[in-house]
Amino acid sequence: MFNVTTRKVLAGEADAVFRFVADQTNAPRWQSGLHQVRRLTSGPLGVGTEHEFTRIFAGRVLTSRNRFVRFEPGHLVEFEVPGAWLSGRASYVVEPVAEGTRLISRMQFTAQGAWRVLEPILRLLMARDATRDEARLAAIFASAAAQNSTVSPQGPANNRPLAGAAAKQLEVEESREMNTGPIHADARAGRPRARAAALSILIGAFLGITWAAGFRAFMAEIAGPESTFGWYATFGAVLGGAGIVGGLLGWADHIRRTGGRPHWRWLALSPLILGLSPLTVPGTLAALAQGIGTAGMAVAIIAIGLGYAFGGRGRAWLRAVIGVIAAAAAVALVAFTPLISEGRISFNDPRGAWAGTLALCSIMVLGLATSIPFRPVHPSTQAADAPPPPIKNKTPTPG
Repeated sequence: MFNVTTRKVLAGEADAVFRFVADQTNAPRWQSGLHQVRRLTSGPLGVGTEHEFTRIFAGRVLTSRNRFVRFEPGHLVEFEVPGAWLSGRASYVVEPVAEGTRLISRMQFTAQGAWRVLEPILRLLMARDATRDEARLAAIFASAAAQNSTVSPQGPANNRPLAGAAAKQLEVEESREMNTGPIHADARAGRPRARAAALSILIGAFLGITWAAGFRAFMAEIAGPESTFGWYATFGAVLGGAGIVGGLLGWADHIRRTGGRPHWRWLALSPLILGLSPLTVPGTLAALAQGIGTAGMAVAIIAIGLGYAFGGRGRAWLRAVIGVIAAAAAVALVAFTPLISEGRISFNDPRGAWAGTLALCSIMVLGLATSIPFRPVHPSTQAADAPPPPIKNKTPTPG
């Protein structure tokens, strides 16, 4: 679990600020990465109000709902956000101050599954996005104050455009970030997708290097005193190759969650790099001719077979057959460890059992990662990947 709290003073009356931020159909106009918000309930805002939203966060497309659980008009709104991989609560508190209105945003989220290890990174990303979004919101209200007008939603019930001065200010602020002058809707949509892809690749590379460092410990256990480490052999060929594989699989995960791309499923062959990259180490080809150094390619082929079995696409009987063959090959590869190590490893002692468990689990984890390109394209990302509607400037109607 992690918490993020931000505070920002806005130029506007507390009631106006509260009405604007509590109406979450306005959120795509000032929150980056948020593509769509749709209110699911009718009637005035209050406890029980529900919204459906689609956004990109931490390289993943998040489509979920939120539900208001506390609502104090003009002061506080709190809502819960269930999710498959990230869930929690968030709230907005509005307080009048001498300079205008203080907006306090509080978020408390918990990552699910393997994402829990990345909660410190997720917290930093959420805090960065919240700070940036509130700066954009402050610019909107500052512009409205300069125009001696109010920021009020107008237009359709869902994803309403802002009033003229506010919409113009938002466009200027986003253009300033891009440093390219006035921007278009496709540019606004492309930025979060590019950031999400880069983050997925970086996370994949990090996990790939972590996996390889663990598997290298198993390799050292097999070789015993003859195991050697080298700057290029270890960090370039082994860890570097695994980092490339992880980055490619992370990219595949982003593609899968954003509608797919032509020929993207060929990324399922990326584990073969684990068997090819060590061949760039001088002297490896000579050893390969004697049958030494083939385990990396065997692990890669087994992982691809497991990935196809875990992927959930294709004929069920074929996936079952390939999965059984790949799993049997993984068990056999680990079972031959005592023979390959020339008796240095024995499954009868705790150290040998640890080495065997490490090897088998590492192969299975690689198989799960390799299943990403085999999995179905995320069905909810087709609409999410489409660019949001352009911001239209409207002249505020005197009220």
